[in-house]
Amino acid sequence: MNARLDTLCCALAAAASVAAASFSTPAAAAPEPLSETAVTSEVKRIIADRSDDGVFRFRDTRTGEQLSLVLDDVRIVRGLPRYGWFPNVMFHSATDPKKKYALDFWLQQEGDGARLQAIRIHKVPQPDGDGWMSITRPPLPWWWLPTLRRSSQTAAMPAWQVLGSIHTHILADAEQGVTKMQSGEEPVELELVDLHQPVGKSRADGRYFACAEFRKLGSPAAIYFADYWLEPKSGAVSIGSVLPSDGTLNEADKAASEPRCDIKGIAFDAVD
Repeated sequence: MNARLDTLCCALAAAASVAAASFSTPAAAAPEPLSETAVTSEVKRIIADRSDDGVFRFRDTRTGEQLSLVLDDVRIVRGLPRYGWFPNVMFHSATDPKKKYALDFWLQQEGDGARLQAIRIHKVPQPDGDGWMSITRPPLPWWWLPTLRRSSQTAAMPAWQVLGSIHTHILADAEQGVTKMQSGEEPVELELVDLHQPVGKSRADGRYFACAEFRKLGSPAAIYFADYWLEPKSGAVSIGSVLPSDGTLNEADKAASEPRCDIKGIAFDAVD
């Protein structure tokens, strides 16, 4: 009797196992990487969704100016492993077709589509006689740095990877583009303007840092700088101090030799 029960139990267990296997959800296949054509279509869709009667409205966080732009074309699409795609998109002013702007869009794949991470002005128009000329606005966005030849003699993580990790952290920490921080005793609501060079590697503990520039929400003249630190082994990002700046940045500075944030006098080697 016991032998028959044991046999029956084994049979039921085997049947249950087969049934569970037949009803188990197969592992979802990773989506195919987006092609350049697909990324171009996605960025055009994003622009169209944010446009009104063909006018794309974008607020320049550096100046506080509300720009009204009309799409011309997607110039190039570049990709970086882990970070996604960076279409460089040409626009002209809705009020003056000769005023040209180049905006970089940062997209990350989401299923078969793409999610917008950030928009950064790459080139702005400046008066040139009776017309306009486009100039690159410094600092150069970090996603362009891999196109430059590295000159650093320090064995280190490339600056663009440090900046990319810090930028990703800032975006994840923000709510609708606003980051809540503490500057001394003052709570402040800030929006990211830019990440600045130099990127440094601490000689003491090997951590990397970069300075982030923020603007106080609702107060275009109030600029703050924060130092962010990246632990290379774990990839963890932490913030140091958040301090107000007493002046505006020199637009002619393509890269500073000294940090604009307070790193407490820590000795470092600059990396590029």
